[in-house]
Amino acid sequence: MKQLNFLEYPDPQWLAWFVGLVDGEGCFYIAYHKNSFSMVLKIDLREDDKVILEEIQNKIGGYLDFYDACKRRLQGMNMSNTWRWRIQKKDNLMNFILPIFDQYPLKTKKQKDYIIWRKAVLLFYRTRRSLLRDEQLLIYKKELEVGRRNPITIKNYNLIPANIIEIYNKNG
Repeated sequence: MKQLNFLEYPDPQWLAWFVGLVDGEGCFYIAYHKNSFSMVLKIDLREDDKVILEEIQNKIGGYLDFYDACKRRLQGMNMSNTWRWRIQKKDNLMNFILPIFDQYPLKTKKQKDYIIWRKAVLLFYRTRRSLLRDEQLLIYKKELEVGRRNPITIKNYNLIPANIIEIYNKNG
């Protein structure tokens, strides 16, 4: 898998295009399954746009997954065939993805999602696992889910890295 470093990436135009694509089609996601967390950036596109996701995968790594519309319809979802690109490796998130979105801010309400997700990524990778850390990650996960249904203003969030002392103070 590619080891990326934002400072060494040669093409700022491509990075700006990538941020724009994420702004429109991407999702900052905190996965939680069987007491385990994953921090994920993903982009879902229709089957006929797979080439775009392949370009992203070739440039910065990540994974491609196919989602079959027939299986989704059986689950009660009305969707077309979809390809998903996702990236979730610690080094790629910390050394490449976070610096991109810090340097090239999103223009839509998705910036609020990024700010919450960024705090979660930093907390997840910079602190030891504890009940308190996991509770805060679940709070961030819920904020992302609720925020998608009930948008809130960006001014309520800031780009200060998550600080474990603040979490102790909040949750006492």
